[in-house]
Amino acid sequence: MVSMPYPQKVIKKVLRLYPLVPVNSRSVSQDTILPVGGGIDLQMPVFVPKGVSGAYSVYSMHRRPVGACAGPPHSRYSHITV
Repeated sequence: MVSMPYPQKVIKKVLRLYPLVPVNSRSVSQDTILPVGGGIDLQMPVFVPKGVSGAYSVYSMHRRPVGACAGPPHSRYSHITV
């Protein structure tokens, strides 16, 4: 399949949208301080004690709303009209 780029891209896209492990979990093995994520503005450190477990959904992470990751348009492309 090395010489078949299109099927490789299709397979990668399908696995991104429908992951084999849609939900995963982790547990903290030692007391940890995360540098950001606490406080009203989410910029304060967060203490996570040993033994705390958390789960995350890979399925949901790969389906964020359109524009959630994109910032403002770059000026380099401002001359292009659609």
